[in-house]
Amino acid sequence: MKRIALPLAALLLVMACGTTSHIFPGRRFDRTRGCLDPFSSIDVLDGTNPGSLCMASCLVGRATDGGEPVIYVSSECAPFPPFYDLSAADPDCARAVAAYTQGPACLADGGVGEGGAPDAGAADSAATDAAGDGAADSATADAAADAADAADAATD
Repeated sequence: MKRIALPLAALLLVMACGTTSHIFPGRRFDRTRGCLDPFSSIDVLDGTNPGSLCMASCLVGRATDGGEPVIYVSSECAPFPPFYDLSAADPDCARAVAAYTQGPACLADGGVGEGGAPDAGAADSAATDAAGDGAADSATADAAADAADAADAATD
């Protein structure tokens, strides 16, 4: 029995070492903020790495905990991870791919890096200005003046 076990273990070790796999990277799209998280591993696939010089693809995962399905964007070439919808049927796929192209990053503090969707406050200000009452501009100017006064007082 010992004679068979040792060669069998060696054979399994050689087979395991000969297996090639690679990480399939992508960036998760935040639907609310319209930005992308940093690159992460979507899946580990068998085979050699095909490279990441392909067009950006929208990969829609399954919904978890009753929420919306997760969206990843990647420029990794096929083969793609199983269990993801690549049809781009999700209405947010176009926004996700646009965010990937423009490069906005979701910031850890809840903000959006350059190129991202505006914060809700900015959208509200724009809506107020569109209404023509100018209240948003007045509030912004007052806040800026208060900050300047506080800075002057601190240096005096």
